Amino acid sequence: MVSKKNRDVTDAVLSPSGDFRSDWLRSTGATHMAPLPSHTGLSRIIAQRAVAGARESGAEGILVVPIDPGLGDTTASESLLSTEALLDLGSRQEDRSGLLLVADNFRGALLLRPGYALVAGTQEFVRGAVPEGTDQAKTEFQRYARKARSGAGTTALTAVAGEFRPLTKTWKTPQDVPATSHHGHQLELMRQLAAGAVEGPSFARQWLDERRRAMNAGERLGDALTTALDEVFYALEDYSIDPSLRDEDDLTDEELRDRVAHVMTRLDNEERRP
Repeated sequence: MVSKKNRDVTDAVLSPSGDFRSDWLRSTGATHMAPLPSHTGLSRIIAQRAVAGARESGAEGILVVPIDPGLGDTTASESLLSTEALLDLGSRQEDRSGLLLVADNFRGALLLRPGYALVAGTQEFVRGAVPEGTDQAKTEFQRYARKARSGAGTTALTAVAGEFRPLTKTWKTPQDVPATSHHGHQLELMRQLAAGAVEGPSFARQWLDERRRAMNAGERLGDALTTALDEVFYALEDYSIDPSLRDEDDLTDEELRDRVAHVMTRLDNEERRP
């Protein structure tokens, strides 16, 4: 476990104004940031994101630090990489001004403020904490800020949403998706599999690789396309790339091809509708 004072942790990660320090972001390569809805402080979903990000970054624990200046000389608490352990520890913290969750290797952090949280860290940390991609998270946060009821925190949510705008547009139909994008490559692989032009194992490896690259690049899709690609992802979870390891209840190559072909047919039909 890391033994540090609250003040040591906050000074290393946060600027005097309470934002993430630019030198910390640079020194760790922590160039990826995104806002997240946080209705009730340290919620289960925030704890799950923090644990996933820390684990992906290679950390062994999470420092839990109230950022109240009056608690600066208190020894920082550290949680194991467990959602339940983090929630339990968080429930026992002073939380008057906010809460800072920092991977114990300092490669990523979540800053909890009333109504929202900010996540920052290395590509690995953010990939674990924000698996939907930072652009998608920014889009969802804008919706959250717009729907927020009027109140003392609404202005802050609007300001955060304005500061963290999505970098790319949302592609709503297959025709919108650039052929050179990672999602475009996924769709082309699906067409090839449906036509029998690529084998199941090769399709699975390439498609999953493009899915990961699309998330890292922050590419965003509309609801219909997201649902369609999620169906393919779930189908691949029931498919063994190595035929020698295939169980009786796993999808066969033919069944995988049929499922993907069904998804492409539905997408094509939806695109033709006036």
